[in-house]
Amino acid sequence: MKQLILLLSLCLTAFTFAQIKTVDMGELDRKTIRYADIRIQNHGEQTVHLVRIEHSPELVYRVSQRYTRPDSSFTVRVQVNPDTTGYFDHVLRVYLSDDDAPFEIRVVGNVNELPDYKDALEQRCPEFAQESTREETETEFTVTSVDAATGEVLTRSTVTIIHDGTASESWITGSNGSLRKRLPQGFFHFVVSHPGYQTEETGIYVTPDIETVYIPLKKYIYDKPVKEPEEPLLADEPEEKTEPERIPDEDVEKVLTEQINPDIEPAEYTFSDTTRYRPVNVVFVLDLSSSMKMGEKMNLLKFSLQQLVDELRPSDQISFVTYAESARVYLSPTYCIDKQPIREKITEMEAEGSSSSTRGIKLGYKELNRRDEPGAANLVIVITDGAFNRYSDDYKKVVSKNADHIVFSVVGIQCNPNDEKHLKEAAEFGKGRYIPINKLADAQQRLLEEIRKVSFRQS
Repeated sequence: MKQLILLLSLCLTAFTFAQIKTVDMGELDRKTIRYADIRIQNHGEQTVHLVRIEHSPELVYRVSQRYTRPDSSFTVRVQVNPDTTGYFDHVLRVYLSDDDAPFEIRVVGNVNELPDYKDALEQRCPEFAQESTREETETEFTVTSVDAATGEVLTRSTVTIIHDGTASESWITGSNGSLRKRLPQGFFHFVVSHPGYQTEETGIYVTPDIETVYIPLKKYIYDKPVKEPEEPLLADEPEEKTEPERIPDEDVEKVLTEQINPDIEPAEYTFSDTTRYRPVNVVFVLDLSSSMKMGEKMNLLKFSLQQLVDELRPSDQISFVTYAESARVYLSPTYCIDKQPIREKITEMEAEGSSSSTRGIKLGYKELNRRDEPGAANLVIVITDGAFNRYSDDYKKVVSKNADHIVFSVVGIQCNPNDEKHLKEAAEFGKGRYIPINKLADAQQRLLEEIRKVSFRQS
């Protein structure tokens, strides 16, 4: 049996990529190992983090870590999962935080015999040996809000922290405008607001070397003068020193809404009004392929679903079908009577593998048809960060077959304009809508808006 494990060491100055590296997998037989390790060295002066990786559907990957200090390296492990024999030429693009241009890895070779895929596990990229003993570390650092124009520290700012799609805590900074926090390594959203300034939401990958995060806020531009405080401090009167104050947990969601959607207009009818809104039977087909790991995407996906679950009623059903290397039912149709198990399933979602969207859509329709109830508003909603219909229109068969009683909508998480075009076409074909989600304000409202539109009882 031919064994092929490559280790390519790429010594790159400050991760400035301007070329394509080629990995030749050679001749692949049924039992051939199909992965290669590419080690990338950071010779720059700044720590950088992995923003996203784009790849051909036949490639899957793992990374050894998502941030890299100066004079350190990380490894990208790439595996090819061929579905036909013959020559292949696939591309994987690595985007890092210090450069808009990606580094491209071409994976080439020739397939003599297709791999022996016993199950979906055979198509997963092998884990790194150290992953099972990975040490979970926490980092203590400072969050400080400042005026974007002057750099002046803004005291008494409101800071809300979001992780895994949940607003975990809110604080009011002290007189020094800062908040000292200890958090585990991972991706967090920080939403910061201050009277007279525009709210800023910032996604930060927390790493052990972070010391201070400065979040600049821009002043609102008003058509008329802003009313001054009734009793301003005298010029020679020092401001009283205060420590950060934690906002009670039960008020965090309300505070967050005021931060990111302060001007939202109340709906004419509340969603709980069953005389106006039919029961909902919704299946979410969720893209959990590797590209969803990058940056804010999983946080936005989870936040969107958590916010919607809060609004669903006991008569509503929700189900999750996930797709990556394969499609599976992640949550069977469940009435929203007890919401905590649903929330826990959302929190536990992880992205990994390549995309198999058509199988996911077909399985989503199968699940919805199993629990189709007369009089309910039936929806299949795909949530993805890319154009799932780029390579095949096969999904249209099942959408068209069920178009008389199921609305098909598409949510795009931080999609590029070209992918958005394809996703809009798919939603229009399914008689639904395309729903872009690029920030927390979108994630908080737009899924609920779609559910309300489809379930509204026409008078």
